[in-house]
Amino acid sequence: MEIGISRRNHYWPQPARRSGVSIYGFDLWDTYKQSQPEGTCIMNAFRLTLLILSLSLISISQSTSASGNGKTSMVPAGNWGGEHIALTITAEGADFEFDCAMGHVKTPLVTDNHGHFSVKGLYKVERPAAAFVDDSNGSEVLYTGTLKGNTLHLDIEFPGRSDHMTFDLVRGQEPRLNKCA
Repeated sequence: MEIGISRRNHYWPQPARRSGVSIYGFDLWDTYKQSQPEGTCIMNAFRLTLLILSLSLISISQSTSASGNGKTSMVPAGNWGGEHIALTITAEGADFEFDCAMGHVKTPLVTDNHGHFSVKGLYKVERPAAAFVDDSNGSEVLYTGTLKGNTLHLDIEFPGRSDHMTFDLVRGQEPRLNKCA
């Protein structure tokens, strides 16, 4: 930037001369700048910046709602059952009961427009009554699922491990559990 002197003899930073776009030797930047009153060029640049930011925000918000089509829904509350699993869903979250473990999710199971959900929760291994008592809350896991009608396909992923568990549940079906003795 060069320092220039304004009409009031105050120092004011002035942008360095731009080499504008020229068509047939005609410099468009100089022509535009000469046609505008002093200070208008800065104001127009500010307006243009605001316009671009506004259009960007509108575009982002429309693409976000278009990608999800705004169709999110909750997995229906109630009891779900499957082989080696029982699931109770409420508006606040979900409780899982397995053969020798239990789980809990503190957030609602909200699906996207394809019926998929993914929430973090806890998974705690249960031991037989005479075995060592584990007072921990369990380990954090990722519960992911796909809802299709009254069936729910559930995957449980353990961070840091390559194995995972898969279950298929039906709403209103009695669970088939083999509890640890």
